[in-house]
Amino acid sequence: MKLVVLAGQSNMAGRGYAGPDDLAPVPGVKHFARDNSWREAIEPITKDRPFVGTFAADGTKRVSPDPWDAVPPGAGDRVVGVGPGRTFGRLLRAFCPDEEIGLVPVAVGGTPVAAWLPGGIDPFDPENHPYDDAVARIRAARVDGEVCAILWHQGEGDCGRTAPDAYVESLRAVIANFRRDLGLAETVPFVMGTLARFYGDKYPRIAEFAPGIDAAMERVAATTPYAGLVCAHDLSDRGDGLHFDTASQHALGERYFRMWRSMAAVTPEKLAAQAAKYRDAPRVRTRVLLDPGELLVTSPFGPRRHPVTGEEGSFHAGADGALWNGRMLLETGICAWKGGVVAEAADGAGPAGTAVAVDHGGGWTSRYFHLEAGSLHVGPGDRVEEGTLLGWMGRTGRATGEHLHFQLERDGLPVDPLPFLAR
Repeated sequence: MKLVVLAGQSNMAGRGYAGPDDLAPVPGVKHFARDNSWREAIEPITKDRPFVGTFAADGTKRVSPDPWDAVPPGAGDRVVGVGPGRTFGRLLRAFCPDEEIGLVPVAVGGTPVAAWLPGGIDPFDPENHPYDDAVARIRAARVDGEVCAILWHQGEGDCGRTAPDAYVESLRAVIANFRRDLGLAETVPFVMGTLARFYGDKYPRIAEFAPGIDAAMERVAATTPYAGLVCAHDLSDRGDGLHFDTASQHALGERYFRMWRSMAAVTPEKLAAQAAKYRDAPRVRTRVLLDPGELLVTSPFGPRRHPVTGEEGSFHAGADGALWNGRMLLETGICAWKGGVVAEAADGAGPAGTAVAVDHGGGWTSRYFHLEAGSLHVGPGDRVEEGTLLGWMGRTGRATGEHLHFQLERDGLPVDPLPFLAR
């Protein structure tokens, strides 16, 4: 059984309202209930708080003699508790049809990152120790399988309370502790999600400090082997200004899966084989990135601490990424996102370095920065199709390492490219 750990706070636990699909079993996918039994993956799978479950129209919670059973809703009832994990599990099962998938939900709403360190305490329940309890439950689940992914969404509880630098160190410790205490290889992906952008007037503290927490996660993703970050900036709330709605939770689960799939593809065996090619032969082109959506994103669109200047709050107008395991890069060809006409293509000494811009019509332009000097395969005026090779990933311009900066513009203004890369 492939085990998937669901950790963090309420937006990983799930607060979306269930639809019919969320209440149907998924063949081949189970969840590990808090009584350490495997049960159908019917929402809610993370019963972390009393306000998760099935509720009558008057707010009365419907209960079962078995507290871990799913309670089917009656007419007018509402089920609260949809998160991203069940969608991830469904996609993983389709990707690995011969494997059983086991979701291990350990997320606890409202917990700061400090609660996810050994001995950490749930601020709303001093009898609950999120990290220690999670490790015990995951160990129990591992009797039946091995962990293939840890999904993490957390940070709202640290906005304005934990400085970004301190959050970086705590999150690095969370990852290291899970890997150490569970005996996991560093190649088991740890996939994080950014905070949202819908907090607004209802949660001004979170709205003000979310970019700093996101920047901290970017730094962790960029410096930790097999840690990735997906963007949630475009997703919607359920009306409370704090929690993702059901459609957004489904989309987030898909993004976590796509990130996991790209990270899991970079195996030590492939890297060792690539190293041998580099050592024993001239430089060989080994990987063509046919779709920028395959990027392992290390720095998403939006405010961040600039990786070169250190400037806080600098605006990142694209998404950075590479096929990267934290130590070694696969040499990567960069191809056009969609068809169009090359508007710019040149080796440059400015911040973008060697770069290409493609005009797709309708006001849409895609830009590709930091390509390898002298590697361009196109010139201004060339017509390209989706998948046409433009050049090779490099580190020209203002860059701290080899990567692609992919930028998408509409009518001259940058937009978050990640939603347009989701497949």
